[in-house]
Amino acid sequence: MSRSALGQSIEIRRPQSDPVQLARKLDVPEFMAVVLGNRGIESHEQLSLTRAKLLEPNGIRNLEAAAGRIVQAILNQQNITIAADFDTDGATSAALCVSFLEAVGARTVLFRVPNRQTMGYGLTEKFVATLLEDDPALIITVDNGMSSVAGVALARSHDIDVIITDHHLAPDALPDANSIVNPNIPGNSFNSQPAGVGVAFYLMTAVRKLLGESDYFERRDHTRPNLAEWLDLVAVGTVADMVPLDVNNRILVKMGLERIRQGRARPGIQALIELDSKPASTYVAEDIGFKIAPKLNAAGRLTDMTVGIQMLLCKDQKKARAFALQLDEINKIRRDMQRDMVEAAALMVPEVSEINSSICVFNPKFHEGLVGLVASNLVEKYHRPAIAFASSLDSGNGYIKGSARSVEGLNIRDVLSDMNTRYPHLIHQFGGHAMAAGLTIKRDNHTRFSTLFDDTVSDLTDENSFLMKIWSDGELDGREISVDTVNLIDRFGPWGTGFPFPIFHGTFEVLEERTFRNNVVRLTVAKNNCVFDAVAFNSQPIDAGQVRFTYRPQLNFYRGTGTLQLVIEHIVEVGS
Repeated sequence: MSRSALGQSIEIRRPQSDPVQLARKLDVPEFMAVVLGNRGIESHEQLSLTRAKLLEPNGIRNLEAAAGRIVQAILNQQNITIAADFDTDGATSAALCVSFLEAVGARTVLFRVPNRQTMGYGLTEKFVATLLEDDPALIITVDNGMSSVAGVALARSHDIDVIITDHHLAPDALPDANSIVNPNIPGNSFNSQPAGVGVAFYLMTAVRKLLGESDYFERRDHTRPNLAEWLDLVAVGTVADMVPLDVNNRILVKMGLERIRQGRARPGIQALIELDSKPASTYVAEDIGFKIAPKLNAAGRLTDMTVGIQMLLCKDQKKARAFALQLDEINKIRRDMQRDMVEAAALMVPEVSEINSSICVFNPKFHEGLVGLVASNLVEKYHRPAIAFASSLDSGNGYIKGSARSVEGLNIRDVLSDMNTRYPHLIHQFGGHAMAAGLTIKRDNHTRFSTLFDDTVSDLTDENSFLMKIWSDGELDGREISVDTVNLIDRFGPWGTGFPFPIFHGTFEVLEERTFRNNVVRLTVAKNNCVFDAVAFNSQPIDAGQVRFTYRPQLNFYRGTGTLQLVIEHIVEVGS
């Protein structure tokens, strides 16, 4: 929730279709027709998210060749090592590949995660050197590898085959891997943008198909695994990585959520759910993003994602709970560290009137695993592209590592690419996508980099680029704000990036206000003689008789019971 919206106006989304006619066509209330119309829904057919509509994998370049090499490794009982990334997408991708390959009879399948601070991101040379001890015949990267030119070359020099599975944008120079499976590289005709775990899922689908065509399962009297059993992992990784929820990704997430709601998720995911008061049967995509992903990500940010992958692979519920509790404790430490870093970063930002086109901060005490969260906070607060830097341990003395976040309409990776062309040797390494990127620079270059970064952003933007737009799907009558509305919204999910959760607005009378620690403000508000509970996170006391805000209606669960509350997104106006 942000109070930076004070004084801003609300922009109401307007669907292209007539809401009254669309409401009749879809048999929904008019406000729901507005919501769906705003997201491009104009027919029942578009609302049908069935397994039969999943895209076929044949549009993914190199998929069959990669699957063929994996089948060869299975048949020849070769050692396979899964090289994972250290976020939730990487963890779910690794767990999916390891558990599936074991299920089809692969002899030795290991997973490894690089040390974030000493080895860096991806299949680096330092990381590959540690993998040689496993004597793999095949390395499969998951959710990483597109920039691992040197690491792949080192592996191949030791006669190790490498398959890269990734979804990040490709650099100019690609690694010389045996196969690169990435729907975002040229030559693909796959009409979706899956997360890393989605790419891994499709690759394992192709592996199962090739094994089936060779009568592998019949000859070995081996049960053919049902890939639906891995959809809980696909849902968690897809939502956590905030890839666009296009139709294909929405189908994958919906099917995974159905398994979670039915209590059929793997023990590790169930163990994380049990840490919260909300029952698994009521889980929605937003709960993955706010309740599951932060606990998994915390391990990769602060310690080692190995514990997260071990939990996802765990078959014993008791052991899974022990891993989940460990992750929960790490996440609590992460929250405290993040709060301190955000407060320190705020002191380094000049007055709002003095901010130019960007924000660039560096603190040697920052933890490099958390700088992305600091940058996100700065973007939310000031609506400017932001980079937060921390000291880097993996690139030797004199380097700092940054995490960049952007605003809508400005591709942050393109900004860094443009700088790299115009100012050679200023940036040591960089990579990422439109809204988020990572980079390493020399510490001595920070001041110069900050100036040139601001200049480059200025060249690519204008004064309208930084105006915060507060979107709303409209205003609900007090009687329309209900548990039935929450259930109706849930029915048309999953919601997320590219298919945003419905946001409404209104002016409410404040009946009661209570302020809690960590800047949580709880309100009792009234509209049209209807009374509601509301909550504002990261907020100062409101102290007003009336307040105008945008909000999401949802159920708040306490001891298993769900009650209606309004989650405030932006406070737009306060008054007496």
